[in-house]
Amino acid sequence: EETGTRQSITALLDRFKSETVFEAKCSSCGAWTERREKRSFTNAPKILMIQAKRFRYASTGVGGTVIQGGLSVEESLRWEDEQAGQTSHYRLRSCVVYWGDRPTGGHYVCLARDGEGWCVADDSRVMPLSTQQAMDHAAGSYLLFYTKVGD
Repeated sequence: EETGTRQSITALLDRFKSETVFEAKCSSCGAWTERREKRSFTNAPKILMIQAKRFRYASTGVGGTVIQGGLSVEESLRWEDEQAGQTSHYRLRSCVVYWGDRPTGGHYVCLARDGEGWCVADDSRVMPLSTQQAMDHAAGSYLLFYTKVGD
């Protein structure tokens, strides 16, 4: 979301799974018709990778901004797939975070689970983080990697 409010990963996954209505042109007759689409996985993936929209570029192609507000990142996710009749559980393992206020002048770091704790990997060092610090930094995630638990 671009409103400056934090969106939870669970809410974004629910939106991904919700039905989408759109107009499409029939390739046979050329008429525009309303179509409906609902997305799901055939099988729940072992690694669930989520890419978050973090940048808004100018229509001229020059410049842009970082979308502020970030994400409300959960350490654990529950994915219910109604079509497949299965529930999968995931645990956050790592994320790539963008630190900066513009697309052309920031810095990427990696947050990774280290046993039961967390660490942040920068260009030249790795430092330990508390879980709270990791979740606070994870709000700026560009990529999140969850692994399936219990398989």
